[in-house]
Amino acid sequence: MSEREYKERISEYHDIDQKKLYPPYPLKGLHIELSNVCNHQCLFCANRKMSRKKGFIDEDFLRRILKEAYEEGFREVGYYANGEPFVSPRLAQYISWAKEIGFTYVYIDTNGGATEFDKIEEAIDAGLDSIKFSINGTSRENYKLIHGRDDFDRAINNLKKTYSYKKELTRPLNVYVSVCVTRYIEDSLEEFVDYCRQYCDDLVTNSVVEMGGYMTEELSYLRTKQDTDFRTGMTIPCYQIWNSLFITYEGYATACCADFQNYFVYADLNHTTIKEAWHNEVITNLRRRHLEGEIEGSPCMTCAYGKMCDWEPLIEEYASACGQEVLKGFDVEKRITAYERRER
Repeated sequence: MSEREYKERISEYHDIDQKKLYPPYPLKGLHIELSNVCNHQCLFCANRKMSRKKGFIDEDFLRRILKEAYEEGFREVGYYANGEPFVSPRLAQYISWAKEIGFTYVYIDTNGGATEFDKIEEAIDAGLDSIKFSINGTSRENYKLIHGRDDFDRAINNLKKTYSYKKELTRPLNVYVSVCVTRYIEDSLEEFVDYCRQYCDDLVTNSVVEMGGYMTEELSYLRTKQDTDFRTGMTIPCYQIWNSLFITYEGYATACCADFQNYFVYADLNHTTIKEAWHNEVITNLRRRHLEGEIEGSPCMTCAYGKMCDWEPLIEEYASACGQEVLKGFDVEKRITAYERRER
């Protein structure tokens, strides 16, 4: 995939101009969470605030849902959501299953520090079509601050080895890098980006944003010096409700990529089909609320406008607790203070 095709793909994914209440399947937006476990604790990510039970996807369910999705017309699948895909020891096997069923494009997003290259090689050999490395530090020191782990060297080495291995393949493999820009890396960003571009097909930089309503406190610590205003996570209506089918490791269909607490679960796919879920009453009502701008009482209000409010889950029985103790920044100030002292 060329840089132009990659950017066109992203643009297409964000397009909901028609805003249909009963949209067709998002055939390029199937995401399956193999696990909600992550080996990192990034300051801008709400994974570390999660009180939802940690776990791994049931393999019988995974095989069933892959076949079902394929039969409904899906041809692409991303194995990531709110966890790190390489914490799943059988990731390569899951990629093989998708390719055997007929999926033409299987992709993952990884921090690059959860494994050595041999596991990445296994995933590629199993048929992986695209891998994106999320590297959010420009040095070992600020990487450790942001990611909460000292894996900078491993992530960079894995990126280099992956790009080198790509050149040996007789089939296409897309290698991408994304960087979330905080004030702690902005001064060294340009040089780092130039360095990384040697080892990937394309690189994108992203601003720190509100993440599903969970990251309001962190934004004031992490925004760049120029970026002083509230940075929205999404616009309303949110394209994800039309263009994505997110499936959690528990087997739930959720409307949001940042649904760390299962507040946006609208169907249990252990007991219903994708076809029945995609246009059920719960998700249709959420789409209607977005089209009408009536999003009070949901994390969407905080994500889009930065306005804190009491949240109500779509289906209460699936949601984990989400009080103010979940929203607090926990160790943000402590980690930043320790880092700044060391830098002086």
